[in-house]
Amino acid sequence: YLEERQIPSWVYEEYCAQVNYTNKSGRELYGIGFKNDRGGYEVRNRTHKSSISPKTITTIPSSKNVSVFEGFIDFLSACVIYGRFPKNTVVVLNSTSNLAHVDWKLYDRAFLYLDNDKTGSHATEIVSELIETKDMRSIYTGYNDLNEYLCNASFF
Repeated sequence: YLEERQIPSWVYEEYCAQVNYTNKSGRELYGIGFKNDRGGYEVRNRTHKSSISPKTITTIPSSKNVSVFEGFIDFLSACVIYGRFPKNTVVVLNSTSNLAHVDWKLYDRAFLYLDNDKTGSHATEIVSELIETKDMRSIYTGYNDLNEYLCNASFF
């Protein structure tokens, strides 16, 4: 599934794991899991998008600058586009409703890789009031998010 989304193994093997779980109706499922700060997972596969509680942000600490992504597929896409793992601290929101879970005072500057939609714009406004920001959406103008850009833009 991730390779279909243009995410190679050198990226997803670093940050993801296969997660096997049972849903509320007792059906056994599996997917690609991305662990959050409280031990829950964001789970994706070809047929569904879900999460395993508790739901919160995922932080990958590194520096006083923070790169913020709406979802983990966009974070993985950034690793591919830039050809490396991040130098900045990374916060994956796992939902813009988790903005309040970020301790913004820990960071000097935020680089925002949010979706090119109303929700992403609103989240950008909120974060801009809290910390110096750089809106990175101009990189993928015309695309909904960083992964759509990765899958559709011509790089060569």
